[in-house]
Amino acid sequence: RYLKRSTGDMICCSVIAGFSLHFPKNCMFDTCNCAKSEECMCAALSSYVYACARQGITLSGWRQNACSNCPKTLSYSYSISTCQQTCRSLSEHDITCDISFVPVDGCVCQNGTYLDDSGVCVLPTSCPCYYKGSAVPPGEVVHDNGALCTSCVSGCVCPYGLVADEKGGCIQAEDCPCIHNNEIFAADSSIKVKCNTCKCVNRNWICSGETCLGTCTVYGDGHFLTFDNKGYNFNGDCEYTLDYCSSDSTAGTFRIITQNIPCGSTGTTCSKSIKNYELILSDEKLDVVQRDVGEYVPYKLHQMGIYLVIEAANGLVLVWDKKTTIFIKLEPTFQGKVCGLCGNYDGNANNDFMTRSFSVVGDVLEFGNSWKLSPSCLDAANLNDPCSSNPYRKSWAQRQCSIITSEAFSTCHPLVDPVRYYDICVNDACACDTGGDCECFCTAVASYAQACSEAGVCVSWRSPNVCRELNQSQPKTLRCVGPSK
Repeated sequence: RYLKRSTGDMICCSVIAGFSLHFPKNCMFDTCNCAKSEECMCAALSSYVYACARQGITLSGWRQNACSNCPKTLSYSYSISTCQQTCRSLSEHDITCDISFVPVDGCVCQNGTYLDDSGVCVLPTSCPCYYKGSAVPPGEVVHDNGALCTSCVSGCVCPYGLVADEKGGCIQAEDCPCIHNNEIFAADSSIKVKCNTCKCVNRNWICSGETCLGTCTVYGDGHFLTFDNKGYNFNGDCEYTLDYCSSDSTAGTFRIITQNIPCGSTGTTCSKSIKNYELILSDEKLDVVQRDVGEYVPYKLHQMGIYLVIEAANGLVLVWDKKTTIFIKLEPTFQGKVCGLCGNYDGNANNDFMTRSFSVVGDVLEFGNSWKLSPSCLDAANLNDPCSSNPYRKSWAQRQCSIITSEAFSTCHPLVDPVRYYDICVNDACACDTGGDCECFCTAVASYAQACSEAGVCVSWRSPNVCRELNQSQPKTLRCVGPSK
């Protein structure tokens, strides 16, 4: 029966006869009983060759007349002692491939080629990269947590246990730098983020757990950003309560009242008047008035750049640019205990539109009008789009305000979205059509710069041509020159 089988059976017996009786019998049995006789014969032969290799005897050339077929692009080798070179091994090192084993025979990639996922040997430049287990085709870019991974390029990699640094060397993973605002900081470096200090430790920022002051921002033509970071626009001619939470006018620890002073044909705001029990901030000066009710709250004043800072002993801080911008800062002890146009400071922006009757509404006008100091004052209404009313100013306003979205503020863009501030800047610059061009435009840009500063990025954006600082030797009438009708 054996002689009636294929010529492969004869080759099987002739190759291994005389070496061992055990292997010829197994070869004959497998070949005669296998549907694919040649494959079974080749497997038996390989088993015998492997047994010889374990004894230190390497057999080669025996596949010249049989079992020599390999898939296209692969070649046959008689002495394979390490893992097959694959495309995946270029991106993800396999520690088990560092170990040599008893040589075996088989089909492998040769001449500097690597096996891809489809079983074809390709050059390294045609290999994909592997990122978190998934293949990334050559040339593609991967985004991960705001970081941009460079295009897939096969080549040299760091030894196992080390990682590449930005200088082209290999370092321990714990010595890797940290990234903040797209900047690289070496291990053990420290940065300031709001009121906390953060240190780079083992590739991560470890920050102090201080609770920072809450900030409410009011600036320009009725633009608000509440303590809980809810932005909205509201502009009326009355006096309005910014921070206060009691139906009793003599109660509470503080009270701040704002009044817009309009200018321009569209009713835009060119300045603000800010009042609390002892102080009135208006017309670029501070007036002290006598408080006749409640407990006296001591405070101190100091100048910080263009801002006047008022610090009260009860935890209230006012930062005023002496024009249209006011920052109200509160200690964390006030959380959930305030209300008014700055919201309730409870960490939830969704309920900031709480009216004087303590009901949450969705309409800005209903919310804002409820905080009028005098009920007899007329309700505020929606204003027309100033750029539509003054189309001749629109292109100028867009050109001036583009500094917010320009390279000058690029380090801040990932931390503070510039789009809302740019839109507000264009709105206010269009509205200032009867003077005050500089104040409207500069206030809008300065508000974005301050928001960047709060986020830990200091931007030097003023110049002799853009909102330059006034000093005593310069005229106070200096202003930007906008287009005229």
